[in-house]
Amino acid sequence: TMFSLSEEPLVLSGSQALCFLWKGDSLWTTTTNHNNNATTSHHSKGDWTTFVLKSRDPYPLPNMVEFGQFLSASLTFTQCLRTVRVFINDECKLDISKMEVRPPTPISAPKDAAAKGSS
Repeated sequence: TMFSLSEEPLVLSGSQALCFLWKGDSLWTTTTNHNNNATTSHHSKGDWTTFVLKSRDPYPLPNMVEFGQFLSASLTFTQCLRTVRVFINDECKLDISKMEVRPPTPISAPKDAAAKGSS
């Protein structure tokens, strides 16, 4: 989960910000408007969603090739997510984008597929 990496994650989407805060043992959330230009240098488009996960403890970085392969495979199964950028200490380490080669087209299963699957 986000909380295994960060005590107070921040989600920025459009002009909205969602902040998670701990007060004692209770988790609180607050929403606010934010200025895209003032938030982060790499949050450039107002229609993007950014997750800011400030690490609570130093931890070893994953192998970037393996992590990139995992993210690339994950993008395959998303409809709305098109780009993943990973910043570490404000430096872009991974920038993965997918593009649609052609629009998806529905396919029909053969009429006898149900009968073959049950035998």
